[in-house]
Amino acid sequence: MFAVVVALGCGSRDSPPISTPGANGDAGVDAAPCGLVTCDTEHASCGPVGDGCGHTIDCGGCTAPDFCGGDGTPFQCGGGTGSGACVPRTCASAGAQCGAIADGCGTLLQCGSCGTGEVCGANTCSIPPCTGLCAQQVACPTQPTTITGTITAPGHDDVATWGPPDPIYGALVYVPNGDTGPPRYGVTAFPAGVACDSCSSLVSGAPLVSTTTAVDGTFTLTNAPCGSAIPLVIQLGRWRRQITLPGVACCAQTALTPAQSHLPRTRIGEPGDLRSDLPLMAVSTGDVDTLHCVLRKTGIADSEFTNPNGSGRVQLYQDNGAVINATTPAASTLYATVATLDRYDLVLFECVGEQVVKTAAQQQRVIDYANAGGRVFATHFSYTWLTNSDGTVSSNTGPKPFSQTAAWLVNQDIADSATAVVDQTLQGDVLTQIRRIAFAQWLQLVGASPVLGELPVFSVRHDFDAVSSVAATAAGTPAQRWLASTTNPLHYTFDTPVAYPPSVLPATQCGRVSYSDFHVSNATSANVTFPTECADGPMTPQEKTLEFMLFDLAACIGPPATGCVPRTCAQQGVACGPTGDGCDDGIVLHCGSCPLGQVCGQGGESQCGTGLCIPRTCGDAMATCGLLGDGCGGIVDCGECAPGATCGGDNVPNECGIVLQ
Repeated sequence: MFAVVVALGCGSRDSPPISTPGANGDAGVDAAPCGLVTCDTEHASCGPVGDGCGHTIDCGGCTAPDFCGGDGTPFQCGGGTGSGACVPRTCASAGAQCGAIADGCGTLLQCGSCGTGEVCGANTCSIPPCTGLCAQQVACPTQPTTITGTITAPGHDDVATWGPPDPIYGALVYVPNGDTGPPRYGVTAFPAGVACDSCSSLVSGAPLVSTTTAVDGTFTLTNAPCGSAIPLVIQLGRWRRQITLPGVACCAQTALTPAQSHLPRTRIGEPGDLRSDLPLMAVSTGDVDTLHCVLRKTGIADSEFTNPNGSGRVQLYQDNGAVINATTPAASTLYATVATLDRYDLVLFECVGEQVVKTAAQQQRVIDYANAGGRVFATHFSYTWLTNSDGTVSSNTGPKPFSQTAAWLVNQDIADSATAVVDQTLQGDVLTQIRRIAFAQWLQLVGASPVLGELPVFSVRHDFDAVSSVAATAAGTPAQRWLASTTNPLHYTFDTPVAYPPSVLPATQCGRVSYSDFHVSNATSANVTFPTECADGPMTPQEKTLEFMLFDLAACIGPPATGCVPRTCAQQGVACGPTGDGCDDGIVLHCGSCPLGQVCGQGGESQCGTGLCIPRTCGDAMATCGLLGDGCGGIVDCGECAPGATCGGDNVPNECGIVLQ
């Protein structure tokens, strides 16, 4: 089972309280946009009120000795002299069926939640109107109407030469139901240029049902509309493809074909595609590494590789590597101005074979680009975008705060090969933990990792000794190490803006920087005309590693727009043994082992100790779906949800429900 979202309106019984006042006592910038009640409409000058959609608004306080409702008038200050007494109102007297309201005397009342399929608006439960494709959702007696498939990289039709395309983890799949109706159902074009995107802001078309893909790329959309010409959107960040399914059978399963379920290969798309979007990428080509060839192997068509004045989505700038033709511009023109960088969604810097220190102004432009939401990939000697270390001392003398994200000491060692280990430790925020654990499982699924979490890498370098915990991010977590050899880290990422000084945390992060201290390949590509330098054939394990990283770089940053939000071992109170993440995505978390002489579960449920462990059951944990640690070092499967519900759908781990939006 996979997380399925039914979009029913603007309220949610799971919406968190909001208590940030704005000017003049309004809801402020953090209030829910669907709020129907304000301080003004309540004639409130003090105390909290509900906005009618499950959130709260703080309308201010009173000056002592007065207090809110002190003269017997709700929401008004008074009573400082002892006159009057506030008579609190109740949910019933206010006619409130759901959400939070103020009692008028300074206390907040919770008036309950709405039933499944209802939304809370103006503190009243109602079923939202069913329009568009909603009318084509039918109640099925047994088998629900489902759409299934496996989302993959763009891939090549010639599988014998290139190999099958790899699955895409974390892609959003949904049926749009926007007001504009067919054919696009409100799915709009992405704005051009760098932007501070969120997972929600990138989604258009009012998803009717939606889900995200598991580690193996599979998905199941439940309660899909049935009939002819059903639209479907596949999206990962600014990768997006909108197709039309000729027919979806009611109360049956409709499976996508491989031709329908891959990411787009060109900006034009396949015949019949309604939208075909690829991120706009700039590549600074270097003579000893060929990142752009990995993009080609993923399935991006050769026609999409052009000079910057062309219309292709992968545009080459030559440092000392490959060119499109004699007019391919120098890489220095890419970072000569902020405006040029800001054209692109992703910027890739290939290794140039030597350390070429960048000026402070050039570095600052790249920092500003990433801070604005841009994505940056750098490999080996392209560390010069992150540090000015000359290799003689351990130095973070480069551009702050990027230079603070790692302990740089460049040009230490070169190795022909090494065993890289995926960092599956529980450092960092929950979303990053899950990404790294998914990476380890994905590598094994695609045949790149003979042992879970390990893979051979070649052309290995040693330019930094550790990933720094000094560079705090908005979530208060450091940069993230993904791969390491026995002697040094090999790949790390951090989201931007990065705090400097570390105590000053940015309000929003929407950019990402990814650095690999090894070559994708040792291909020599100086002045070679594309695609001469790119070898045809299946991806090597090392190239698959970079493939995952490039798609991760392009993905949206932050909580998923729809579906279940995973939980860590710590959030679940699991100190040892395996458990699920509370979502039906196939991810298994390994929460650690016990010291010598102790056994998992003998110190309490999922705790180390020396007592007798009694495994918990799904019933004990009130779990109705998904994977669950039994508290004694084992894991139990609590089953799937009934049609129309999803595991973690109400953001309650291991519980079936429907998310209301």
